[in-house]
Amino acid sequence: MLILGWFYRFHKPAIPLEALSLDLLFPVFDEAFLDTMSPKEREKFWRKQNANLKHWLCDYRTFLQQVQKAHSPCTWLSKLEAVYAVGRWQWSGEVGQKDDYLQIPLMRQLREELSNIREELDERSANGRYAADQAQKWPDVPEGKNALEVIQETVVEKLRLKCRPRTAIRARVRTPQILAACHQRFLMWVLHALMPAHRQQVARTEQVSTSCPISKPPNVPSDGLYQPLPPDSVLPQRYNGTVKANFLCRLYVYKGIEYPEGVWIRIIRGYKTCKTHGDQEYAIPNWTFSDGSHLYDYIEQYLYGYWLPGSFRGSQTYNWWQSELQGQRGKWISSGRAELNPIDCCSIDRAEKAPWTWGNLFLMPMKGLPFSDADFADCFAQGSLTAIEKWITPHILRSAWATWGYEQGLSDAEMRSLAYSMGMTLETLRKTYERCTPKAKRKAIEQAIQERLCKPPKAEQPSLETLIHLTRGLTLPERHTLAAALLESRADLSAVENRT
Repeated sequence: MLILGWFYRFHKPAIPLEALSLDLLFPVFDEAFLDTMSPKEREKFWRKQNANLKHWLCDYRTFLQQVQKAHSPCTWLSKLEAVYAVGRWQWSGEVGQKDDYLQIPLMRQLREELSNIREELDERSANGRYAADQAQKWPDVPEGKNALEVIQETVVEKLRLKCRPRTAIRARVRTPQILAACHQRFLMWVLHALMPAHRQQVARTEQVSTSCPISKPPNVPSDGLYQPLPPDSVLPQRYNGTVKANFLCRLYVYKGIEYPEGVWIRIIRGYKTCKTHGDQEYAIPNWTFSDGSHLYDYIEQYLYGYWLPGSFRGSQTYNWWQSELQGQRGKWISSGRAELNPIDCCSIDRAEKAPWTWGNLFLMPMKGLPFSDADFADCFAQGSLTAIEKWITPHILRSAWATWGYEQGLSDAEMRSLAYSMGMTLETLRKTYERCTPKAKRKAIEQAIQERLCKPPKAEQPSLETLIHLTRGLTLPERHTLAAALLESRADLSAVENRT
């Protein structure tokens, strides 16, 4: 449809709306029509059709590059594959077997175009070249810093400040939806920039319980917040019975380890390379930020809402789980994740006949639906675009973590642990995610040359005769000063000898 739209609006001459058809993309001719031609006429006819196909493909690619700014070979490959699929459908009634498509000159030409663009993509991949302008996706890194530090300081911190309940201008209270969306985007970046970035699929599909049919376990304090993990029997499972779900939960005991204060645990059991690396789980550190706030505060404000202390119209007394807020006056200015209007999934444990409900941790605001792959990347990148005018996606952050590992000179064991945390092997990390600009590639050898080859020559020690000759040119006051200095040095030397 996009290509037909181009024929209608941008092709010269423009094709009338009523004349649009798939024959514009890939014409089909029946066998009776072709049989009326002599071999020479048929050759000339196919040469003309090939020229027409090549001409409009060239014009369309020029349009994509100059108007749509789509320079990526991947984009062009997808367009060619679409035209090839149209051609197969158009000629499906004229061929008897799959190999008969190879007898159609237009098909052969398209296959040649596809082969050329795939070779170009293979060459780019082998040489580490990017189709997109990486300057728009990579932060500007000053001397002495690395990309990960810059992202943490400039993007993550700015997103955290946006989670404050009041705006910087006129100190107005943020709307509940905006406050929830700011917390959501900040936590998205926390999971990718403050800890090794897993595939975005993990965060995009991560879930959290919304209700459970059990009483609070005895090891949970009376004022403790409990966010349970549903039992495996109610979670989605693979054909072999293993669970395939990613969950965020707050527990006090997990796999025999006690957490007296409670801890938020990330349990990852559904991702692209799960068969290779298996289940992963880790406790999220409760980082302390510059203003004394903690990461757990933001997680809980996002999930359950934001309580703003103070005397307001319609204020009430706090009576929920946070003991430090008990008895304070204030009001709930946000319902947290509920402000995104979630449409949650539900599962029922038939053995207990009681519902466990849960939903995605991150949701599309106002729609309440899980993010698609592209929507998640766009929502994520808006954070860096606002902060530093760079379009940084979760994939770029995986590259930033890998580059940080190489720049820090991590050992093989540390790099292997980093790769595991990112859900890949060390070999894959080295092959795919080591991002190095030409300047960075030369940095190591330039530093080695500076340290080993370009050292200033050591100054030669003058002989005693030379020193005596030099002292003869001194004035009388200068000779007295030199003599006093020599006597002082002699006294210092004698004191050292006496101590030893």
